[in-house]
Amino acid sequence: MEKNRICIDTDLIVEYLRGRKPLADKVELALIRYECCLTSITAYELYLGQERMKKKQNLDSLMEHFRILPFDLDSAKMVAKIQSELRKKGEEIGLPDTLIAGICMINKIPLLTNNYGHYSRITNLNLVVLDSLKMIE
Repeated sequence: MEKNRICIDTDLIVEYLRGRKPLADKVELALIRYECCLTSITAYELYLGQERMKKKQNLDSLMEHFRILPFDLDSAKMVAKIQSELRKKGEEIGLPDTLIAGICMINKIPLLTNNYGHYSRITNLNLVVLDSLKMIE
């Protein structure tokens, strides 16, 4: 049986890499129960963070566990629409998070995040809150 897909937000992957409980445990649960994806934006943010750190982690081996969702032309159009709508309302959330949201929306994949209040400003973005991982089962 094919697993449902879910995209994990950068903030949770960072907590997972740091082993910070209970967030790391939630990511572990998601990895077991879902086909987990990351956006190319999250991959960029993780590799950038690694470049800034003295202690390097093997991100390449981590990336093997995820399908990486690309930022393509359809995503660009969606992100432009989202950014414009948020700007009109005075509720911008920052370009990286807007990019992540747009990629998830184009791919019709829910976003698992610890930053629900932040992403909830985006109309029609399917969010999964940590305490409700069963939401898309």
